[in-house]
Amino acid sequence: MEITIILSSPRSGSSWLSRVVRSIPDHSVFTHNTYTTQFLYSLYPIKSVNPFSDDGIARPGVVDSLLKPWRVRRVRSYIESRASGNPIVLISPTLSNFLPLLKEAFPEARYVHFQRNPLDTIASMKNFLAKNDCGGFIDRYRAHSYGGRFFAMRSACIHTLHRLRWMRLVHRGYLGVRPGGFQQAARYSLVDFLSWYYTANQRDILAGLVDIPESRQVAIHYEKLVESYDDEVAKLLEFMIGDQEKPEIPHSHDGVRSGAVGRSKELFDEAQLEQIRSFLLTNAPQRVLQTYGLATANSTAEQQRITQETS
Repeated sequence: MEITIILSSPRSGSSWLSRVVRSIPDHSVFTHNTYTTQFLYSLYPIKSVNPFSDDGIARPGVVDSLLKPWRVRRVRSYIESRASGNPIVLISPTLSNFLPLLKEAFPEARYVHFQRNPLDTIASMKNFLAKNDCGGFIDRYRAHSYGGRFFAMRSACIHTLHRLRWMRLVHRGYLGVRPGGFQQAARYSLVDFLSWYYTANQRDILAGLVDIPESRQVAIHYEKLVESYDDEVAKLLEFMIGDQEKPEIPHSHDGVRSGAVGRSKELFDEAQLEQIRSFLLTNAPQRVLQTYGLATANSTAEQQRITQETS
């Protein structure tokens, strides 16, 4: 079974990239807009709805260990039954939380690490958090009634569930998965929380990729898709399809503005940007910072220590 798993932080452009990969002929693509995310959460129902927990599954207890073989079989059967024999693409910011399970279910999977400038990602998280700090069940139902009753009810239920899951955050709203350490970080100031969230999410992704051969992973960058779309898509197709004849992928720039590159300067003042940079330099993986010129030589030793601890 050919399967590619695309990992990213929330607000890194995964919705845009999902539109790109959905245009690849004869591929079955599962995104956060399908039921796949809800299915994965349903495998850990108590952990998922508990507002005093996080979503991490890397440290299983006795019950989790006993249920692991069943969960692995359920994931494989769920995906295979809906793929109709086509090559498979899984893409969602939620997947970083379920990496241990996905690696067991699909041991030969290829991985794409989709990245965006940390400062712009954190700025987009700030906007998204504020967007979800409004309204209750009825408001969300009315806002999504354009898609029919079932769609509106589903959106309202998910909104209510997320608000419950994120109720301990001092700044109302929600993003997606709750990485390990979420309960402590929920007390942070807004800027520190968003910096922590990005760092924790990237930590989980890189920890999951540490034992994956280099030949089965590749980094794709949001900024390069904006600036050199054809070249970056060609790189992605080469990784996913290999020597096969490459399909012609239509441009998918709907909803994407070049102004999204550098957006952090619109939402944060210089003091806040310096606060974010300081947090990232102290805590974020060196590997993701180097790409965007945010790392310094002085942070290398500290980042190596952090990487060793998380792996």
